[in-house]
Amino acid sequence: MSTRRKEIDVIGIGSCALDFLMVLSSYPEMDERVKALESTMQGGGEVGTALITLARLGAQVKYLGKLADDEFGHFLLEDFKKEGVDTSNVIVEKGNSLFAFILIEKKSGKRTIVYTDKNVPGLRPEEITFDQIKKAKILLINQSLPDIKAALLAAERMNKIGGKVVLDASWITSWTKRLINLSEIIIGDEDFAFKFTGEKDYFKAAQEIFSLKKDGIVAITAGTKGCFCISREGKFHTPAFKVKAKDTTGAGDVFHGAFIYGILQEWDLPYIVKFASAVAALKCRSLGGRAGIPTLSEVKNFLSGGSNGRRMEIAED
Repeated sequence: MSTRRKEIDVIGIGSCALDFLMVLSSYPEMDERVKALESTMQGGGEVGTALITLARLGAQVKYLGKLADDEFGHFLLEDFKKEGVDTSNVIVEKGNSLFAFILIEKKSGKRTIVYTDKNVPGLRPEEITFDQIKKAKILLINQSLPDIKAALLAAERMNKIGGKVVLDASWITSWTKRLINLSEIIIGDEDFAFKFTGEKDYFKAAQEIFSLKKDGIVAITAGTKGCFCISREGKFHTPAFKVKAKDTTGAGDVFHGAFIYGILQEWDLPYIVKFASAVAALKCRSLGGRAGIPTLSEVKNFLSGGSNGRRMEIAED
């Protein structure tokens, strides 16, 4: 058994982006000018948003990554600091920040995302030290291409010292199978799961991914259909919660952060998924991926209020 000190609950390596969000009454036609009903600028990205979720719930978290030395990059760095994310090993380097424009149709809540990742600086393997990794209980990674080799090295090191690796499986790359093999917990959305496995059934897709591991946990998130989960104890489905949803941007990233929080608390898996589903649902009440992330007390109040297992719906104000 390892006797190493755990100074950080979770270290994250992967995407952190800036999101520009606009709510529209309807999508514009070609060459049409429309006025946004509401707009906001927030931090985003799979790993960045998951870490802020963990921090807001009370976990000690650290971002091990690289941000661009531009206005957006400095905004993201200050946002991390404001939320209590450890940024002591963040590297600021010349380049362009990852950013996205997100258009949201008010009535349906559906989104169109346009992003750019040109000249985004990535963390290199040689910029990671073993000492940084061994101080964490859990490593969170995704398949952000600028950081993927660094993420692989970090996952290999975490495996050697007996820590947990959580993979945010959002898309498919040539590294996907290797990352799955290095990860104890794989959380992916339905689009990833169906494309990666060729299955169209949630549990069959989860089982196919689980078969690559023969242990650990595989969870597939499916929006209003809830979450489909498989572990060595069996399989189960958790419905999504019903809330007055304004925007689903970042809901999956928030789910991942809340799921990891449950792992840290050593809760039973069904309750972890229920808790993560509640945190993600509460986030959807606000515009953007981070503004609506709840505190632990807010989640507890929500869960004690009798809203269990009903489908999440998009508000039509």
